[in-house]
This record gives sequence, structure tokens and C-alpha cells, in this order.
Amino acid sequence: LLAGLAGRRLVQLQEQSDAVAQQMAERVEAALQWTALTETNAARTQALIVSNDPAVEAEFKELIPATSARISEVQKSIAAMHLDDADKAQMGKVAAARKAMTDLRAQAGSLKAKGEHEAAVKLVKQQYNPAVAQYLQTLKDFVRMQQQAARASQEAMAAARALVAKFLAAAVAALMLGIVA
Repeated sequence: LLAGLAGRRLVQLQEQSDAVAQQMAERVEAALQWTALTETNAARTQALIVSNDPAVEAEFKELIPATSARISEVQKSIAAMHLDDADKAQMGKVAAARKAMTDLRAQAGSLKAKGEHEAAVKLVKQQYNPAVAQYLQTLKDFVRMQQQAARASQEAMAAARALVAKFLAAAVAALMLGIVA
């Protein structure tokens, strides 16, 4: 009976460990997708603002808001996941950094639309690019947090499995001693 209970507990621990690992992997994957989309849009914005070529504007004008919409979907999908307080706090930092970056993108676009090309380029180089770097860093920090949480969870589950296995071994040993005696 004890062996059966211990075996069942080992199966439960493994299922729990697998579920936690899957959740962490989904968060990391979503955050990496978000990072890639952000990097893509940042490059498009830089090209759009720096270039005077109407073909560049025609190419990227629709893509930037479409990619921003995809980023919002990814952001919502992460927010809908089971996040602890530290994750929520980091997501708040990510959202703030994103807003700062998008506000600067809008300012640069407005300057360019008014014909203030030099001012728009200056804004991109001096403010937008650093804001993008900060935004990307907040996303990387979120990924790092998820990876650390996954490792900690795996270590805790491994320790719990080891304890159950020791209990099982002790129960089997006691049973064997009872049979021999």
C-alpha cells in the first residue's frame, strides 16, 4: 500500500513538474516572440524616419501598426497567464517601457510629417533608440525571470521526488525486514 501511494505521489509530482515547465516555456516563447516583433518594428521605424524615400514609407507605414497589434496580442496572452507578483511587476515595467517607446515613435513620425526631418532623425537617435534598448531590456529581464523560476521549480520538484523515493525505499526496506523477521 505504501509503495502504491509513493508511486502515485511520484507520478503526481512529475505531472506537476511537467505542467510548470510547460507554462514557463510558453511564457518564454511569448516573450521572445514579443522581443523579435519589437526589434523588427524598431528597425522599421528607424528606416521610416531616417529615409526620405517614399517607397520606404509606403512599405512600412502599414506594417508598423500591424506588428504593434500583434505585440499587443502577445502582451495580452502573457497577462492572461498565471503570473506571480514579481512577474506582474516586471510586466508593468515592460508596459511602461513600451509606452515610452511608442510615444517617441509617434513624436518622430509627427516631426517628419511636419517636414522637420532633421529633428525627427535627432529624436530617433537621441531618444527613441535608447528607449527601444530599455524596452528590450525589460523583455529580456522577463525572460530571465521565467528561466530562473523554471530552474527553481525543477530543483524543488527534483528534491520532492527524491524525498518520496527515499520514503519508498525505506518502506520497502521495512517491508523486507518484516518478511525476513
